[in-house]
Amino acid sequence: MAWVPWLNFANGGWGVTTDEYATWVHNYQGINQATVFINNIDKNVELDESTKSIMKAEARFLRAYFYYLLLRRYGPVFIWGDRAADDKIDARSVDRMSLQANVDFILSEFDKSTAVLPREITDQAWYGRLTKGAVMAAKSELLMYMARPLFNGAKLYVGMKNKSGEFLFPQTTDLTKWELAAKAAKDVIDLNLYALYQDNKETNSFRRAIKSYMGIYFEKWNSEIIWGRWSDDGFNYNVRTAPPRVVTTGWGGYAPSLKLVDGYPMASSGRYPVTGYSTNGQPIIDEKSGYQETGFTDNYVHPLDNFGNFKAHNSCVGRDARFYASILANGMYWINTLHGMKKVTFLMAEHQPIPQQVTV
Repeated sequence: MAWVPWLNFANGGWGVTTDEYATWVHNYQGINQATVFINNIDKNVELDESTKSIMKAEARFLRAYFYYLLLRRYGPVFIWGDRAADDKIDARSVDRMSLQANVDFILSEFDKSTAVLPREITDQAWYGRLTKGAVMAAKSELLMYMARPLFNGAKLYVGMKNKSGEFLFPQTTDLTKWELAAKAAKDVIDLNLYALYQDNKETNSFRRAIKSYMGIYFEKWNSEIIWGRWSDDGFNYNVRTAPPRVVTTGWGGYAPSLKLVDGYPMASSGRYPVTGYSTNGQPIIDEKSGYQETGFTDNYVHPLDNFGNFKAHNSCVGRDARFYASILANGMYWINTLHGMKKVTFLMAEHQPIPQQVTV
């Protein structure tokens, strides 16, 4: 089933020779197309200079961003820069450039784009086009990646060189890189263009907190969107993230790990219920958090819109608002009641009682 390549992870079919999720070719194709565009857009006599300048800045950012995606996945790569790709080049003469050379080029391209791009897109027909904030956010993320231990003096890469004798990675840790990352992030904040989304319709404070968290995905072009793309039908989001037993068999999507579920704090205490795991995998419970690991609560009503009372496992009771916006446990009811009430269950067999333990 080529259209569901993640199955290769589950069945052991994924390896170095499979091309699922391989983005090397696609990114370099994008890089080449951006360079062709940058080098030829000025020949267009129908567009005004301002429009061409913005389009060139968009292409410049995209090219740098493709390099960033390559760097993030494959480590330092070969940088063509403004040169058109040479498909006749001897592959044996091409080698990785140093990580610093990669980063310097990407940052330079980001800064050139930032100087030209608009602060905001005011025409709704063009929402999603690049802005200064989008490029600055990408710069912030890149600098954060470069500050983290994996790319900042990791012992794993010490001594690794390319054919020219250059060290591919930093040989020592530079803590000032965290300062650069923090400054880049603060620069985005100081634009005063973005803010956490807050629901202003719900009167109940707890449900308002849930809907504020959900609104990031359901309220189009809300205040948290820095650079995005919106799907009018919402099909991919609504179906691909739905539990397999709620939607048509075969369309079921992602499911959180139990460790992620354990990571949501308790609403009243604000404390995290699980502080770690013992050597046998059992959770270590913070007794002061108010979390109950065992037992059930009868006729529990889900706090979002008060739909569907059910017998809830106590581990699902009293959690942070974000828990109820994100997690569907066994026995809960599906939020969409268009086709009637649907109980979320992960048991396939018929005529058997629904197990009440939390299953996500």
